[in-house]
Amino acid sequence: MNQKANENVERDAQFNVKPQTPIRPYICSTLNDFQEERNFLATNIFPQLNELCNSRGTYFKPVDLRWSVLKAQKSLPANLYRQGCCLLSQQLKLCLDYVNSCFPFFICMLGQTYGDFLPDHSPFMFSKAKDLSNLSKPEQNLYVAAKNGYPWVLETPNCSLMEFEITQAAFRNQSQFQYFYFRTRTTLLKILSGEEEESLSSGAPVNEEEKLKIGRLKAKIISKGLPIRFYKDLQELGELVFKDWLFVIEKLNPVTLMIKNIE
Repeated sequence: MNQKANENVERDAQFNVKPQTPIRPYICSTLNDFQEERNFLATNIFPQLNELCNSRGTYFKPVDLRWSVLKAQKSLPANLYRQGCCLLSQQLKLCLDYVNSCFPFFICMLGQTYGDFLPDHSPFMFSKAKDLSNLSKPEQNLYVAAKNGYPWVLETPNCSLMEFEITQAAFRNQSQFQYFYFRTRTTLLKILSGEEEESLSSGAPVNEEEKLKIGRLKAKIISKGLPIRFYKDLQELGELVFKDWLFVIEKLNPVTLMIKNIE
């Protein structure tokens, strides 16, 4: 092969020229308890993963509805605020829709908080309600979701939004691209042995029923054998998330050396 042919081979050799499916993990957690983690990941980790994906013909773009809600609460114009409040009755249905659209990718962060739920809910209230205004916001969410493709939510109506999302993503479906990050401090959680997680100074007060529910949810995740990571600070969380999703990127979009045939 002459020198010109060698130059052509070198010029035509390139990495990963085939466009790939975008990676869009759904971000799941309680609404107010993980703002610091969400901001840290969005600012420091996700851009790195997206840059890596860009070099391979795709992109990394997590879907974080909680973060969007928090921003909207602060910036929504007064004339649109009422419309935003009306959308709250569809929050469960919309979240489950996005869980489905992001499947098989899912990121979940859990701490001590479980989220709002209906401890004394009775399914018979739906049959008596003549319109949504007679229902509380959580009940409206259950009603709208049940009527729009998710009737199973009425089987366990006292779950939080977070547990409904986890159920849809990980218990009603299966995927190898789902990761759960449990927040702790100096020791790992020992859910199955009955030991309690250390209190977090930044966390909201948690009542006994909420402690029981979040403990059962974590035990259920552990029992199913889902990928679980424990972290004690933002730096450790960032390293774990980057490592896990780098693996996903490498698995789905491996770098390949493609050389055109030279006659």
